[in-house]
Amino acid sequence: MHKKFYIYFTYIFLLNFSGYTQNYTNPLNIDLILSGTFGELRSNHFHAGIDLKTKGVEGLNVYSIADGYISRVKVSSFGYGKVIYIAHYDGNTSVYAHLKEFSHKIDSIVKIEQYKNKKFEIDYYLQKDAIKIKQKEIIGKSGNSGSSAGAHLHFEIRDSKTQKPINPLYFDFKIKDEIKPNIKKLKVYNFNNKNNHQTFDVVKKIKIIILLMTHYIQRRIWNRYIYI
Repeated sequence: MHKKFYIYFTYIFLLNFSGYTQNYTNPLNIDLILSGTFGELRSNHFHAGIDLKTKGVEGLNVYSIADGYISRVKVSSFGYGKVIYIAHYDGNTSVYAHLKEFSHKIDSIVKIEQYKNKKFEIDYYLQKDAIKIKQKEIIGKSGNSGSSAGAHLHFEIRDSKTQKPINPLYFDFKIKDEIKPNIKKLKVYNFNNKNNHQTFDVVKKIKIIILLMTHYIQRRIWNRYIYI
């Protein structure tokens, strides 16, 4: 029974990874090193993206990972600070947050909206293809704007229709990672309180070893969700 479960779990895990492969390129022109991973528990939310190190400095070029168009741009003194949303033609949206500045063609639109609304902070949704973006095009500079405690690029990939975040590490980005994960505990929770099904402790019954590049997984197994 243990062996069957182990094989089934691994099959489900690998099957989900295969559906996300895209030809996305590096959002930075340096080796990608993580300072924050997807799904980390923060003070009042789960981390919806990954944090990429920028060598401790601001002003690195930030690039679009694929062709698309600017769907939203926001300027705020908190949260994501200066942030760009690019809708891609594959149905995904990429998000680039805590920027220092926007590229000229994006910044010109931002300034128009700021003067129109007579305020610095804006949240502007653009029409499709109003500002087209090419893959590897510079869209801004990395920074430390908004609720950021240090220079880095917060990067997300979302489903464009639902705006639900997707783990960016599913998309074959070349992340420099030499530290193997150490899974210490696995728990299974039942989300259906009405049926009041009894949950079980997998740790006591099955020894599961999974090599991961991130320490968070969310997958559906039968009628339960597993979090690592």
